[in-house]
Amino acid sequence: MSDLVKKYAALPTIMDYEDEMAAIKDLIAVGAITLVKNKEGLIFILSKIEESHQHNGVFEYKNTDWMIFRQFVNLLQDINLLEPEMGINMDNMIFTFSRPGFD
Repeated sequence: MSDLVKKYAALPTIMDYEDEMAAIKDLIAVGAITLVKNKEGLIFILSKIEESHQHNGVFEYKNTDWMIFRQFVNLLQDINLLEPEMGINMDNMIFTFSRPGFD
């Protein structure tokens, strides 16, 4: 997880859509249980994804990415169950990524 934090810390605050998608895929690959054990790193990466999505992702979304977003929403829901007091507005992220391209 520390490698992922370093990877995304080196990127601009507002990531390109490709970097946003890479971050989402990386988190999905790690899985909810491991992610909640690394809460600070998880919050950092989720915050970058959320910020980037508000500025870029919502405009660059492609229908072919729907399944990745669905998996990401499932991951967010699992994280929310494991750690309901994450320190970010998880409900908002779940809502936003449940309807990509419509915000």
